[in-house]
Amino acid sequence: MTPVVIDIETAPNTGMEVYLPEPEAPSNYKDPEKIAAYIAAKKQTQVEGMALDVDLCRVIALGYGDLEDHPCVEVANDDDASERSLLVSFWALVEDPRTAIMGYNILGFDLPIIARRSMMLGITPTRLFDARKYGNP
Repeated sequence: MTPVVIDIETAPNTGMEVYLPEPEAPSNYKDPEKIAAYIAAKKQTQVEGMALDVDLCRVIALGYGDLEDHPCVEVANDDDASERSLLVSFWALVEDPRTAIMGYNILGFDLPIIARRSMMLGITPTRLFDARKYGNP
């Protein structure tokens, strides 16, 4: 098996703010200025958190390398075409089923986001991943 270590960097997907729930101030807030300030701060927190939401983020960088210390980083511009190119590169990298993919929390974060963004951009995955924690080769 050929081991490959991967990591992705995500950012909020612009235009997806419309899918965020409208925040409400606590019921004990009575001053309209404080209510408006609370709602504005809550919206800002929601927008900042979009980078970690599998449905509201986009992949902006992909880092990968082998255990021989040959790292590579690909960075996407602010458009879908460059993100698409980055994801196609990922699927080409892991096409061989003998490639072991490693990384921190890749089953909980990286691979679900890569799979979701690939689906949204119409990219066909080159292989399937077994998400079981144990029992994988």
